[in-house]
Amino acid sequence: MLGGRDSPYGLDVSLPYDFGLDLGDGTSPGDRYVFAGGTSVTGGGYIRVTPFNTLVSNVDVDGFSTLLVDGNIEGNILVQPRFNLSDGSKVHIQPQGNVRGNLDNAGIAILDGHLTGNVSNTGELRFTGLVDGNIVNNGRIAVTVFSIDKPVYGTINGNFTQTATGTFALQFAPGGLTPSPAPLQINGQARLDGTLELSVYTDPSAPRPLPGTGSQHIFHANGGVFGQFAQWTSPGLFLEGNVRYGSNDAWFDLTRISLQSVMAANASTPQTLASAANLDRVFDRIDGIPPAAPHMLGTAQRQLLISAGAVLRIGDLAQATRTLDSLSGQSFADIRNGLFDSFAHVGPQSAQLQQWRDAPGAHHAWVATATPLAAIGGTGQMRRGISEKGVVSGVTYHLGPQLLIGAATGSGDAWMAHDRDGRARSVESLGMLYGHAWRGPWHAYGEIRGNRGWVDTWRHIDVGDRRMHRAFADFDVAHVRARLEGGVDHAVGGGQLTPYAALQYDRVHSDAFAEAGDTGLELLGQAASSRRTSAEFGLRYLHDWQRPTGWLRLQATGARRHAVRTDGSMTAAFTGIPDVMFRIDDAAPATDLSWFDLQLDGGRGAWWSTTLRYRWSADDAVINNGWWLGIERRL
Repeated sequence: MLGGRDSPYGLDVSLPYDFGLDLGDGTSPGDRYVFAGGTSVTGGGYIRVTPFNTLVSNVDVDGFSTLLVDGNIEGNILVQPRFNLSDGSKVHIQPQGNVRGNLDNAGIAILDGHLTGNVSNTGELRFTGLVDGNIVNNGRIAVTVFSIDKPVYGTINGNFTQTATGTFALQFAPGGLTPSPAPLQINGQARLDGTLELSVYTDPSAPRPLPGTGSQHIFHANGGVFGQFAQWTSPGLFLEGNVRYGSNDAWFDLTRISLQSVMAANASTPQTLASAANLDRVFDRIDGIPPAAPHMLGTAQRQLLISAGAVLRIGDLAQATRTLDSLSGQSFADIRNGLFDSFAHVGPQSAQLQQWRDAPGAHHAWVATATPLAAIGGTGQMRRGISEKGVVSGVTYHLGPQLLIGAATGSGDAWMAHDRDGRARSVESLGMLYGHAWRGPWHAYGEIRGNRGWVDTWRHIDVGDRRMHRAFADFDVAHVRARLEGGVDHAVGGGQLTPYAALQYDRVHSDAFAEAGDTGLELLGQAASSRRTSAEFGLRYLHDWQRPTGWLRLQATGARRHAVRTDGSMTAAFTGIPDVMFRIDDAAPATDLSWFDLQLDGGRGAWWSTTLRYRWSADDAVINNGWWLGIERRL
């Protein structure tokens, strides 16, 4: 609408969303638009008073509609809500906007400009402008907005009153910035009640250091402070402090308390506490990051500052535990521990050794496969499945009537679950030497094995912002194993029962790696080694059935392993702040592990076989069990 108006009637703008009416074209000199009957905006549309132009009218903003003030309004503004504040009608008085009249807000009002009159707020008021009058807050008023390099704050040339239903929202200044003398300047009285709501500055496009500890000025009131906030709310578990009042001022004395002390007070696990201690050191180091312009920070630093702010905003203990556990780095220790037992059964098995003892001939060539097994049920960690596939081929030589030796090579893939819902895949090549000796029912077996390969892994990092963050890494691994076993065979029930004892040494080495992701809290891990020396005692039972139509084999093992010695740790840092190093200890593997393994294999001829396996295990703390099914075709 151009050219101005002077009407005894009203102006009713009822347009759908994204459609509206501009009063004037924003060029000087402007025009006056007078509507004595009032102005209403309904239906989701908007009215915009452009620069240099003036609307002389009371304005009623209803529904989902919007009033934009870049110019001037002479009249009162009524903002009505609908359903909830996020869907409510909105008024935005821009910094160059000027209103001479009262504002009665029950929706959303953004007051960045100048209003001469009184403000009554029962909705949400975002205030960084100037009011020549009084403000009464029965809703929520947000008084601080941080621009690129400084806070923007409002001024009230009158009194500020907050009732018992009101909320005063204060945003902490980022670390390293000098806040204004007071976020809110009140040139009259401050009459207080209701809630002080604290929040942490966050802006993904311009991340800043964490809020510094110390005093944050809430307001200065020339006419004095009367009453106090009835309560205040913290933005997270790890931010504490208290409100302090003077005769003309109010401050919040902020204390960023130790994550480790908060979690220790809530009986957290050693893993969670170690992760909290690591983050405490990281946060202390972040405080030393200069408040450079965002474009001067590296990508990982920017990501780290955003993630650190999200961690500080965590408000419930369960989420804090999930976050700290996902940042502990324990998954990489778990992967190395899992590699101790990968491809444990690809070498000669007891049934095969028995056949070689009884078979004539100077040597035997053999091929063994690791059958892919699909989890079909279970509890605990085993419910998530175990999967290995590969092939090993070798040759065995008789050195005498009671001694044979052999060598084998092979390769395979293994998948393992870790860190709640992460997955890791290892691809390994192996070589082994073995020997087997017997005298009557007594026998001994020994092997030396070396594996070499690589692992790729992905996992979720949970910083508490309700977003899905994935981290990816790959690294080389090497595994050395030495095992010595002795046992004695007994004929039982048409099969063979073998009590046995064994000593085993394993060493897993992983090379350095760098995780890729978008949080700045991905890991940079240094090369590390883990070692385990264990003693094992158990019983095996083997029974074969051969029929013209097929074959069936039952293998059952019950055993207990005692870890004589385990050690291993990794030094790591986060990608966003690599100079803060910390140690990730291997999850103390259970000192004792008991298990029962039942496997039924059957087939027809030499080509197809089916495997049904059940495994139960119990360590120092956890009982697991699972069922797996596999089908294999030999070539």
